[in-house]
Amino acid sequence: MVATDNGVSHMVYESPSLNKTMVYKHKFSCAPMSLEGQVAKLIDIASDEKNLAHMYIGWGPFI
Repeated sequence: MVATDNGVSHMVYESPSLNKTMVYKHKFSCAPMSLEGQVAKLIDIASDEKNLAHMYIGWGPFI
């Protein structure tokens, strides 16, 4: 964990074998994405309404 000045902490994962690149590839590109690009893509996938519509009903919030 790394603490920042504004109190937010985040995980830093460094592996010599990964070299800070992930293996998610865009449909039209063969180059691996950077760590920042991978995080942005995962956030886009996780917040996509199509994916959220297929989510198990038990994982949803109850009002």
